This record gives sequence, structure tokens and C-alpha cells, in this order.
Amino acid sequence: MNAKTILSSILLVGALALACAESSSRGAGETAPSREEARAGATTSTVDGLAVRYRRSQRDGAPSLVLFGPYPQSIRAWESAWPTLSSRYDVLAIDLPGFGLSDGSPETMSPSAAGRIVLRLIDGFGIDAFHVVGPDVGAPVALWLAANHPDRVLSANVFDGPGYFPPAMGPDLDRLVHSGMVRWLAANVVAGRAMGQFYEIATETGYSVAGPSESARAEYWAITHDPTAHRLGLAYLASYESELSALGDLLPETSRPVLITWGRDDAFVLPENAERLHELLPASQLVIFENAGHYSHEDAGERYLEVLTAWIDGGYLAPGKATASSKHP
Repeated sequence: MNAKTILSSILLVGALALACAESSSRGAGETAPSREEARAGATTSTVDGLAVRYRRSQRDGAPSLVLFGPYPQSIRAWESAWPTLSSRYDVLAIDLPGFGLSDGSPETMSPSAAGRIVLRLIDGFGIDAFHVVGPDVGAPVALWLAANHPDRVLSANVFDGPGYFPPAMGPDLDRLVHSGMVRWLAANVVAGRAMGQFYEIATETGYSVAGPSESARAEYWAITHDPTAHRLGLAYLASYESELSALGDLLPETSRPVLITWGRDDAFVLPENAERLHELLPASQLVIFENAGHYSHEDAGERYLEVLTAWIDGGYLAPGKATASSKHP
């Protein structure tokens, strides 16, 4: 381990300590349920021995839409969009294995492993061809499905998540991805502080103008402060070097159309990723939302829904590439 890595580790410890002090002063966890209590009210299906949390709104004859939850949130991140999407499409929202309120194991914590598991869940619902939406940690899963199962994926929408290696990330997240020592510290030495920082991302610093509901905040507290879920999330980040390197090689050969949407103010997975994905993918459209952060679909709100529904309703069939910037009041 070189001096730069040691210094990065020390800096991360300091940053996590500050984040912990800020978050603990809010007292957010005093009335929040534990992750096990939150899971008791969740709808799950068993896949490969794992309880995978989902939400389903069936609409016969409508296009099928599969949504993943972002990290360190869950599929509750789709609460505000759910009325619009479920009124138009056959919708299945899934917490990826080890994220949200889904079970996971060290073996499931990679985009390819998650992709295989969610595809079996999708099969269980009898869904053949579908559009897939992958925010954050779901982005590489959606891209993996599009690249490896073009017979099943009609199109993908990815945002605020990586798709190649090395991704352009904010400094703290970059250290977690690149340094095993930093991940070990976050999992063991400063676990409580790291959990507090992740909760702050899920409820405050991941947004520019929006924010989660109180029920979502309670669930995010339960998720971020569960030691097992915390370690599984770090294990997923550890897979990025090998998994994203392989995925990046597949992108130029991916035939399925991809809608790339992103928050201009995303400080965690930087907008440069959107531009690079747009360059790598043969058939893609890029929309950057102004005044939107890491959870850009919530920050952009109705504008995001307009872009996504226009895409699913036929925009994905248009050939070629397009780039746009969307201002959000």
C-alpha cells in the first residue's frame, strides 16, 4: 500500500467522522424501523434461495417496464413516479440482491450476478420483452442485460451510475471503488460513521431540489444502518474493476437502444460518465437535467417522466444519436 492510499484512507476517516456528527445530530434513527422490521412489510419472491423485494403493477397488453432501486436507497425512490408509470405500463420494480430490502450474499454482489438473478425473477412473472431502467448501481445491471440479452431487452434507460472502468466519481466514492483498504475501514473501523454518510447521501446530499418522503427516509435509515447490507454494498463496489472493465468492452457492440439521463449536479457519479457512455453506445440518446443531483429522476420530476414515457412510447425506435439539456425549475 503506497503513501497516497494511506493518505486517502486517513482523509476518508475524517470525512466519515464529520458526516456522522452531522447526521447523528438530526436524530433520524430514533423512530426508524430496523431493516428486519422494514422487510416484514415488504413483498418478496424467492430466487436462488434469496428473498428479493419487488413491487408489481400489472397492466395486460401494455409495454413491460422493469425498474431497479438506487443505492443506498430502494425501490421507494420510484414512489412519486409510480402513479404515472403504473397508469401506462406493466411495471415491475426490484430491489437488486443485497440492496434495498432484498437478501444478498457475497456471491451475488456484482452487476452480472445481479442481472442473472433479476432475469429469473422477471421470468417468474412471465414477462418476455421489457424496457429496463437502471439508476446508480442498477445502471451496470441494465447495461449488462441489454448487452447479453438483446432478445429480451427492448431498451434501457440508465442514469447516475457507472458502465465502464474507471468511472468518473466524486473523491469519497472513488476511494471506496479503488481501495480495498478504504472499503475495509468503512466496513470495520468506521462502519457507523460510513453508515451515517450513506444515509446523508440517500436523504440530503444526493438531491438538488427534491427529497424522499418520511416513509422513504425511515426505510433508508433501516437499510443504511444494517451492518450486513452495509458490507454487501461495499462488496458490490469492489466488483467494479473487473465487472465494469468487461462491460465497457461490450458497450460498442450493444445493439439495443439506450436512453442516458443524468443530473448535471451529480457529485457522486459525475456527468462525464453520461458523455462517455453516449460515445461508447452505438444507439443512444443523452439528456442532461439541469438543477438535478444524483437522484436525478426525482429532482427532474415531471420532466424526467416526459422524457422516459416519450422514449418507451416509441422514441427508442428512432435510429441514431441525440443530445439534449433539460432545465428544471
